[in-house]
Amino acid sequence: MNKIDSLLTDRGLTSEYKEQAVRHLLYHLYIALDIYRYMTYSEKNKAGYWYRMFRSSFSLTGFLKERKRKRDKEKSPLHPSYKERETMLKEKGEKMSLCKGRESGGLEERQKAFWDELLLYEKKYGRDMLLKFYAKWAEETADKTKMLWETKKSWSTKLRLLAWSKRKFQKDDEAAELHLQQVKIRKSRQPTVDTVQQQAIIREREEANARLERQIAERKKGAVSREEYLAMKNAKDGEA
Repeated sequence: MNKIDSLLTDRGLTSEYKEQAVRHLLYHLYIALDIYRYMTYSEKNKAGYWYRMFRSSFSLTGFLKERKRKRDKEKSPLHPSYKERETMLKEKGEKMSLCKGRESGGLEERQKAFWDELLLYEKKYGRDMLLKFYAKWAEETADKTKMLWETKKSWSTKLRLLAWSKRKFQKDDEAAELHLQQVKIRKSRQPTVDTVQQQAIIREREEANARLERQIAERKKGAVSREEYLAMKNAKDGEA
């Protein structure tokens, strides 16, 4: 037993403080306090800085004891954080056992266990979706030693099913939207009453334009050019 252990054991602190840095600090503080006890009044006044530090060492010791008391209290089953810690340890143990289960047991047994786990969510997602999910993730690898989901570094069946269902609903919505657009296109291609009336109006306009063009062409045939008009005018002026 070294000096630190012997000094802390005398004061009953060996079992309370196991951090090495804290033990060293307490050791030097108690050594300094022992020296401080034998100082004279004038020496104590000269060592003002050390006096304040030694005096605060008692509050430090109280802080460490309070911290240990809180830690011991949190370990009690009556503390609110006890249940959270137990749940966390349980989930960690389940993940460890799941990782070990990937390499233990036959492939058929693990596939059956995987399907049994999926059946717990049958009421929420339906059997059809679970069958598609199982067909995807229970597929064997090339070496036929693992399932596809066993090759993932992390796996949560609950979260995977939730993401799968969201993608399914999204695909259904996209399919419904596409079907609605196709119906609209088919309806737009069918001749409605308004479309027939519009086509009749267009035909009437085209016929009227054609008649107008024919009339203009006939007028152009009976018309004279500018040169002919000037020649005719000069001839009339000469006769007059």
